[in-house]
Amino acid sequence: MTNKHMAQKQLYKYGYSFEEIEKQISKPEKQEKPWGSFCRAVNEEIYGMDQVIVKQGKMAILDPKDYQGKEVLLYLESGKIQIGEYCLIPEDTLFFPLGALPSSPEIKAEEDSILYIFFGWPQKDGEKTVKQATTFDIRHKDYAENLIETIANREFTGKKIFFKTGNHHGLHFHCKKTETYFMHSGKLLLRLRADNAEDRYYVLEPGQTIRITPGLMHQASGLADPVIIESSTHDEDSDSFIVESEFAEMPKLKEMINKINN
Repeated sequence: MTNKHMAQKQLYKYGYSFEEIEKQISKPEKQEKPWGSFCRAVNEEIYGMDQVIVKQGKMAILDPKDYQGKEVLLYLESGKIQIGEYCLIPEDTLFFPLGALPSSPEIKAEEDSILYIFFGWPQKDGEKTVKQATTFDIRHKDYAENLIETIANREFTGKKIFFKTGNHHGLHFHCKKTETYFMHSGKLLLRLRADNAEDRYYVLEPGQTIRITPGLMHQASGLADPVIIESSTHDEDSDSFIVESEFAEMPKLKEMINKINN
């Protein structure tokens, strides 16, 4: 880059700066409890997500104030739990409309259990019924066979995304959607394009989160079989605008994989 270009870069600000973006990468604190652990992984105004781990034979009691004014959906990833009259096994969900969450929600674990609690603004459909269901819309994303599993899609959305090492989706952005990635396992290589059309690359590891706002171009890929839990505002395929196809080779991906393996 020439001195002239450097001077222009310092003079003009285009869209997001990487200084702003890097403040959106964090590692939420996990709180150890007598019954297991609790982590408020995502805490946005419109949407959020908690990770709750409950040991076999123990009982977790949630604070309803944490979910005041919100709809709540529980997703059991592993184990077996009892919540009032409802028994959940892996891949089950339990939806509580606004005002339906018990005043003292008790989660009893019959086995070591991991669950995620998604919450957000209520949808204007007047839903008033507690509903037990399972995850849905399980499909391969793009043509790279990255698997996506939908947990919830109301005013708030929850998804679980599985990447194979070496796979990636296309570089894209959203006009409406704000999303947060929570790194469940593995290693993810994330490419972001911002500022003066500059690309930067970030490696995310388990427990880290990143908030991706509307207009930020991003491309995720598998460094080491990563799994993401995504929490976001309402999601629609029509709000994904492709800048580079998934058929185009993602820069730096092969280089980074070789670096990890050698």
